[in-house]
Amino acid sequence: MAAEPIGEAQEDRALVRIVAVVPGSSADLAGLKSGDILVSLDGESLERPRKEVTAFLRSRIQNLGAGTELVFKIKRRTVSDQLSVDGQPLERTQSGLAGSVVIPHWERLLNAYPNQRVTLEGRASEEEKLVMTVLSPKPGSVNKVLPENSTLRPDLENAEISVEEVFVHKVIRLSPSQAALNQSYQELLKRFEKDQMIDDPFRLNTVRYLHRDPLKLSLATRALGADLQRVQKGKQLNLDQLFNVARSQLDLPKPSVLSNLPIRPLKRATASGSSIAYLS
Repeated sequence: MAAEPIGEAQEDRALVRIVAVVPGSSADLAGLKSGDILVSLDGESLERPRKEVTAFLRSRIQNLGAGTELVFKIKRRTVSDQLSVDGQPLERTQSGLAGSVVIPHWERLLNAYPNQRVTLEGRASEEEKLVMTVLSPKPGSVNKVLPENSTLRPDLENAEISVEEVFVHKVIRLSPSQAALNQSYQELLKRFEKDQMIDDPFRLNTVRYLHRDPLKLSLATRALGADLQRVQKGKQLNLDQLFNVARSQLDLPKPSVLSNLPIRPLKRATASGSSIAYLS
């Protein structure tokens, strides 16, 4: 959630804007979307000073029990556009939530239609509606029956013990502070086990497995490295295999089929990430 300024006339006043919605959550099922503005909750306005508005919403719902029905009044901003060439509309049109519609690249459009007049018409609209959702259980308040490790990563469970794992066990056994090290390791496992009880829809099987058996980290890393090595043949990348490796790491049930896509030479790989807030 984030504070959404109301306008220049009320610079210090704000409402709550949804940054992201957890897939499959009650908010998602109710139809709330990223970018929606929360105007009121059960008839009470959420408008507050900008620095206080998100804390006020949390205070309103933090003591409510799971299953409590909440009725939000929301504002949803949508935009649409229409391209025309010499006054004739093109088939291409876009519509969607504010921020999701991409403005076309003008230079490419002008090159595609030389000596013709290209126009873009845009329209923004805003609607208010009531959305009823149900409050989900608080994280950690529901104990879950955890699956056995052998069902999460059978390949790691059946693999031979790694050199690194043997080394760690020897260090613990030969250390003068063996009892203290053993105790610290067991406490770490207990903390991991407690963390596993949190109902997190993004928790991956590999993470669950390694939280129970951290000494298998080197095996998991080598397994992933071997999978990625098989993806690359010389300077070419097999996209089918690459997406299937990603699928297995992300616990996706269906394999990706990309056999019709061309294979391009591998030049450089980059990665980036961002931090977002979720509403569940």
